[in-house]
Amino acid sequence: MAQSEITLEELSKYRPVAEHARRLITHELVNELRLQAPSRFLLASRNGMVWLIAVMNPLALGARIRKYYDPQVAHQISTAFAGKPVYIANRTGLRYGVMLSQKPKLPKKIVFPDLPEQRDLFRLGHTLQGEVVITATEMKNVLIGAAQGSGKSNLLNLLVHQMRFSGWQLYLADPQLHTFNPDVWDKLAAHPVAGKEKDLLTIIERIRAEIEHRMALFRALAEDGVSPKDIDAFNAISPEPLPRIGFLIDEANTFLGNPAIFSGIADLLRQGRKWGLHIVLAGHEWHKKDVPSQVNDMLQTRLALSTPDEISGSVVLRNARWGKWVMDKPAGCGVLKAQGKFLAIQFYLISDEQQREWFTHLEGPGPLNHNEIAYIRYALEKHAGEFNFRKIAAAFETLSPWQARTLAEKWERRGWLERGRDAVSSRCISEILLELAGLPPQNDPVHRTGAQAAQDHTGLSQGHTGADFALTGTAQAAQVKA
Repeated sequence: MAQSEITLEELSKYRPVAEHARRLITHELVNELRLQAPSRFLLASRNGMVWLIAVMNPLALGARIRKYYDPQVAHQISTAFAGKPVYIANRTGLRYGVMLSQKPKLPKKIVFPDLPEQRDLFRLGHTLQGEVVITATEMKNVLIGAAQGSGKSNLLNLLVHQMRFSGWQLYLADPQLHTFNPDVWDKLAAHPVAGKEKDLLTIIERIRAEIEHRMALFRALAEDGVSPKDIDAFNAISPEPLPRIGFLIDEANTFLGNPAIFSGIADLLRQGRKWGLHIVLAGHEWHKKDVPSQVNDMLQTRLALSTPDEISGSVVLRNARWGKWVMDKPAGCGVLKAQGKFLAIQFYLISDEQQREWFTHLEGPGPLNHNEIAYIRYALEKHAGEFNFRKIAAAFETLSPWQARTLAEKWERRGWLERGRDAVSSRCISEILLELAGLPPQNDPVHRTGAQAAQDHTGLSQGHTGADFALTGTAQAAQVKA
């Protein structure tokens, strides 16, 4: 976690060791290396660490400055000072920094504190400087690499639960059906968890269809022929903002050998981000053949935990030095590469107790809970089977408009709600949803109340189920009067 700041009183305790270091540095530079002595020394603290800064005068060094900016110089100073870390800085002049305090370490475990208050925000863990939080826009598409037992499943849980909290549409794949247990996630995701190749191909097609639907929505909001540039611009002006889409695949190497799956994922990576799609690929070992150039550049965010070899880490992070760094690290400790920067980080741990608490409301054998059945019954009795999320949210204190819209979209993707006949018509309850809710079919006399009874009396809806009927309440009243 973040190191506490050093007070002036604590800093003063380092003066004796700083004096000793000053004499050693001067001796090594002047007597051993035949170089000039530093022009001044500074005792400073930063991020809980205490440093002695030896400041050189570049003007006095002249053409010999290359001799001073040499790793061997730093190594000799470090050796003389019992192996204390020594770094060379040359951004604004030339300085040697000697760490006088103990080298800080990341904690071995940090339990995830709480879900963020703001949607589309991800709390990932801690560096030595503090907590790492990134937005969905910054996160982009993700590649995760980790050896067995180093925390890959935890990283997926860390991402998917925060996506779920933000109301994202979730599409999940897991050949072992372990990280994404279908007994739970089938009730939360937009489509049942894919455990086989044919199931994953179906998900890819579902996402393609969703993207095509969003393309039409973007065109509908075009101003002077110019559509919103991405989902953020769309949601800024749309009366009904779109949720982002999370497509997470565990053990992705198992699936990517299938050319149809690889081609489908590569296509989604190329076109999906502007429509709000975020793809997360996770695996134990990655090699260049697994992440070829046509997808490599489109996986902008990299998360690497301990890897079995430096090659795998280098492929994940696209950096040999950091790839070697993650070898043999403890569970949960790794590197985040985002926006071109590398951060050594202890990722948050999602505990089993936390997951059980978040899943509590899903207990029960059926796919629908009591509240959801009540919403369906209300739509049948009051609105002739039209599932208008605004009206339902207004009628039930247990549901906000945002939650009602998210629920309606999820049921529509599953085929439980049918789209209205046109853009102004509400979604309609399907016979499948009635069966899942344990309610009689819509042509049953039990449901012939209110507006539907009036339609039956005039013969306007004979031969149609509620799912086929597309008129709004206003249109129904006008037809009956006529």
